[in-house]
Amino acid sequence: LQPGERITIRLPGFKGPAYIMIQPQSQNLAPDAVDVSWTQATTALSLTLRQAVPADKDVIVLVPTEMGVRLPSFGMMANQPGLTIETDAVLGPVPATAITTSPAVGLFAEATLLFNQQCAGDRTTGLTLTFRLLTKILPGETLVLRLPALR
Repeated sequence: LQPGERITIRLPGFKGPAYIMIQPQSQNLAPDAVDVSWTQATTALSLTLRQAVPADKDVIVLVPTEMGVRLPSFGMMANQPGLTIETDAVLGPVPATAITTSPAVGLFAEATLLFNQQCAGDRTTGLTLTFRLLTKILPGETLVLRLPALR
């Protein structure tokens, strides 16, 4: 990849303010080797190179939280479909290619709801909710259980 070429990562469902050209941290490139921008209309994170990157080099770019890009409110499944990466490299452009490995975040890995066994359908009942959430719940945050069919 040559200076001025771009790597674009499509992140459907992600949100964030328009943020143009910040210089993120990188673990294996010069401090000013890449600029990052976010475009909400296309949910695209773009990395524009300021230095050449040879083929087969692992690149690690840390996009800061201050950029404001947020995960989808509905969470992400492990290996979420729809995430893609592409480049406009002059010597070998790569069309949108699926990102095959991504973590699950903000989803319930499992959830069960049990009613008190003595419930006759016309009385109040006890409930037992058991779940495993794939993200942290911080003090002061709320978990909401909706039971629309029960009135």
